[in-house]
Amino acid sequence: ALISAFKTGAYRSVSAFAPISNPSKNPFWAGKAFNFFLNKPEEEGPAYDATELVRNGNYHKTPLFIDVASNDQFKEKLLI
Repeated sequence: ALISAFKTGAYRSVSAFAPISNPSKNPFWAGKAFNFFLNKPEEEGPAYDATELVRNGNYHKTPLFIDVASNDQFKEKLLI
């Protein structure tokens, strides 16, 4: 949801799930999933990483509400 919102600017509200909000820093997503889905994970991965899109300024600047569950055991990972 975050990737779609950031790349298109078409949404006003999305939900964030901490482990996949910054997949480049998550061992499962960066290693297993990116290697399975992407040809060149280290090069292509940032385009599918919401945190990297924002960090690099590669997103639509449309106002966006991001809902994060207060009980998400991984929510501190959103701050990486």
